Amino acid sequence: MMYDVIIIGGGPAGMYTALTLSEKGHKNILILDMNDELGGTLNEIIEVDESYELAGYTGVEMADDLKRNLILHGVDYEISSFVLSSDKEKRLKVLSPDKGLREVKGKALVFATGARERPRGILNFTTKRTSGIFSVGTARKFIVEQGYLPGNRVVIFGSDWTGLYLAKLLMIEGADEVTIVDQVKELNFPDEELAHLHEIYNIKTELGYTIREIHGSNRITGVTIQRIGGKVDGPIETKEISCDTVLLSVGLTPQRELFKKFRRNPEKQGVFVTGNADKITFDLRELRQRANETAEKVLSYLEALE
Repeated sequence: MMYDVIIIGGGPAGMYTALTLSEKGHKNILILDMNDELGGTLNEIIEVDESYELAGYTGVEMADDLKRNLILHGVDYEISSFVLSSDKEKRLKVLSPDKGLREVKGKALVFATGARERPRGILNFTTKRTSGIFSVGTARKFIVEQGYLPGNRVVIFGSDWTGLYLAKLLMIEGADEVTIVDQVKELNFPDEELAHLHEIYNIKTELGYTIREIHGSNRITGVTIQRIGGKVDGPIETKEISCDTVLLSVGLTPQRELFKKFRRNPEKQGVFVTGNADKITFDLRELRQRANETAEKVLSYLEALE
């Protein structure tokens, strides 16, 4: 089946792009998402987004609101739909439980495929087979989707935005203590954000350290952290932190496998990339702006075709 635009990814970037296109008059749009709900990262956000503060919306409610708007604008979407491949004719092979394996084609393709967590191995430390070690993405799903904390006394190893967000989320949801450990000597975030981290959320930081050892047999009981650098001949500075959980903040990498073949002038071929598949951000307002810009580029391409 032929569509004007097929959007791969039903997170905020994909939905905002579809709504802008629809408002400009293009109704023959299809969103494909591999999850069983639209919303992407919105479904993992509990705290209220500033742009919806008066309405008191959470991320999940924002996702529901965007979904309702898609329906009102007549935008088609399919969940649990895996895009297996794409080709230069802008044809997609799609697998879904309801429709099986089929092929769809678009005049333009928008990849809003988001980002995934990097492999744990990049943190370069070994562990025993002790329970209580998770990635921040897994811990976030525990809290938001299943409604329970992964632990009460938590050490987060790594200080990217995902780690900082989860640290705040843990304290909001009732964790007793959260400590961020990182090899960097200072956090590269705005002063206001860092002030909130310590003064409002009471989150501790141990910077310039790495995890040397994890203690515990069945469940984690604590970690030993070791100072990075220092005098060559001097003693190695270590500290003990009591904890029941270690969360690994390994960072995110954009999911670009599906559109790797469109490396040279993709927009001239009618292929567009938006959201965290292009550049990672946790600012929903920035995602919305970039999605609107992508929609305008798609409109210009379709007008040129006509």
